[in-house]
Amino acid sequence: MKVRDLLNAMLIGSNNDTAKALAGYISQKTNTKFVDLMNESANSLSMSSSRYNNPIGFDSNTNYSSVEDMAILVQALLPSNVFDQTSKKSSYSFESKDGKPFTTSATNKLIDKYPDLFAIKTGFTNTALGSMVNLVKHNDKTYL
Repeated sequence: MKVRDLLNAMLIGSNNDTAKALAGYISQKTNTKFVDLMNESANSLSMSSSRYNNPIGFDSNTNYSSVEDMAILVQALLPSNVFDQTSKKSSYSFESKDGKPFTTSATNKLIDKYPDLFAIKTGFTNTALGSMVNLVKHNDKTYL
């Protein structure tokens, strides 16, 4: 699989298996546990209310983040344009290197209803029940 396809599937469809695959790939390439890289990045961004112990966001006493820290993270990622290709898509399809097709559907049901909305990421766990980060651009202002 291509990294771009895994990233798109993770952001658009909130696919846990692609998040795990990306984490494994990056860990292999860097010879560092992905969660260690996540925590290093959180610390460097001064995300003081975040601590990660898995790359998926599964519930855990040692895996947490705050709304404020998610805002810091999104603001740090916006200049990279990482969300430009994913924020308005309601589905994504791709093929593995051996030609096996994959399709994922957006978990953010607001995309098609609000043209000013740019989806960033959704998530669901039994404890959180649901979460989402969106940008809304309205009247020359951007709201996160």
